[in-house]
Amino acid sequence: MIELAAIIYFAGLALMALEMIVPGGIVGTIGFLCCVAAVVIAWHENWAYGLGGAVFVAAGTPFMMVFALRRLRLNKSLVRGAAAKGSKADLDDLIGKDGKARSALRPAGIAIFGSRRVSVVTRGDMIESGAGVKVIAVEGNRVVVKKIE
Repeated sequence: MIELAAIIYFAGLALMALEMIVPGGIVGTIGFLCCVAAVVIAWHENWAYGLGGAVFVAAGTPFMMVFALRRLRLNKSLVRGAAAKGSKADLDDLIGKDGKARSALRPAGIAIFGSRRVSVVTRGDMIESGAGVKVIAVEGNRVVVKKIE
């Protein structure tokens, strides 16, 4: 039975490693569940094996996740990218600026401010594409505009 637990455990590790290549979460979750099942099987066979496996899974899973993030360079896009793109500090400089509606704003859409493309909303007004717009507020990550009359 311990051999079966070892096979299931290493299959789970292989599935979690495969998750680094095929992202989506399902393969990694199945791999993690295989590791947990292997620990349960080992625990029923001999509590010492189960305890050792539980410690190994508890210590190994976070290590695998950190390794995967570094390996796929997701840490840059998740951590640095989120702060660099669309942070409130970047959007605050748009207040009072004039731009042009790139798409019809019903009431949300895209507007261009200089060379910058920004997702915007109106206060409920419908604005046709190509109309001039002015930023009147930034609420969190929402840029609120009104039509220039």
